Amino acid sequence: PDRMERGLAHRFLFLFLAQCVGVTSSNMAGSPIGQRMLSASRWAVIGDVLNTAKPASAVATMLQQAGKTVYKVNPRDKTGECFASLKDVREPVDVIDLIINPVAGLKEMQHARTLGIKQVFIQPGAESADILLYCREQGIAVHQGCVLRELPPFLGLPDVPHE
Repeated sequence: PDRMERGLAHRFLFLFLAQCVGVTSSNMAGSPIGQRMLSASRWAVIGDVLNTAKPASAVATMLQQAGKTVYKVNPRDKTGECFASLKDVREPVDVIDLIINPVAGLKEMQHARTLGIKQVFIQPGAESADILLYCREQGIAVHQGCVLRELPPFLGLPDVPHE
């Protein structure tokens, strides 16, 4: 099979597995799970949060502009300007915004369980069947979506166009 067929097959398998494991999740804007998360005040954004060319930075900025407390986490950061891991955040976190590769994301979700964080907003591309299964097994609520698209309407603002 060519590359596109393999990609479609992997996506189908991922969606099928997510359905089979019964993840407590949503992937629709306006869902009760997503709405509950968007109303939370303390967020940890995990990704390339210091690089203004990356979506993680835009997510962190938008959440801060909305009055949320945002803890920036990037396991690869060498500047010391953000937390290297979720376990380094010494303050309570209501919701994780996961916007990092799924391998690193799974490690951070394991830290989330240890810290008692029960909600994760998974951005497109950060999801994996392993993360969804882990969250299901640990009782972590999941919403798959995009903060950049869902937060403005939630706040009653016009949607912001994105590339």
